[in-house]
Amino acid sequence: TSRGNLVILTGGTTGNYKTAVHKPSAMNFLNPLVAMLTRLKLAACNTAYIAVPIYHGYGLATLFLFLSLGKKVLISRRFNAERACELVHRHQVEAAVVVPLMVYKMMRCNSAFLKSLTCVASGGSELNPASAAEILDKLGDVLYNLYGTSEAGLTTIAAPEDLRAHSHTIGRKIPGVRL
Repeated sequence: TSRGNLVILTGGTTGNYKTAVHKPSAMNFLNPLVAMLTRLKLAACNTAYIAVPIYHGYGLATLFLFLSLGKKVLISRRFNAERACELVHRHQVEAAVVVPLMVYKMMRCNSAFLKSLTCVASGGSELNPASAAEILDKLGDVLYNLYGTSEAGLTTIAAPEDLRAHSHTIGRKIPGVRL
């Protein structure tokens, strides 16, 4: 932080990582926080696995969210699909925070080890409709497609019923968030 600002790194999808400066404000985070709690039903989860990097806004925000709820949080230095499946299975993880490629690799590795999941929060990149359909078919209505930017934060959420109706959707706007 610098002079009350929080600096996070973007995902670097266009090449190099870039910084995104945020002025922390409870009011800026309140609507997305409430939306994640209510739409993803995260308060009911006891254990979360955050597979995305913590230095990125998506990882940092979900870490703060789960810690503020007093939940058990699992993180690892580097993502490995086999290890991720084992963590989910061994700790009976209910919520997984991933980018689409991570959950795709986990499904290919051992989808049977993912049966404890009640919420797969996928964001940070485009969710492939075929992958979404496979996850919904094999794991049930657990997949949520989150959309936002490093600069603006979380702006839309697609719930399982949204993804079943329109596989390409980024979801519905979070009330109170400016697009």
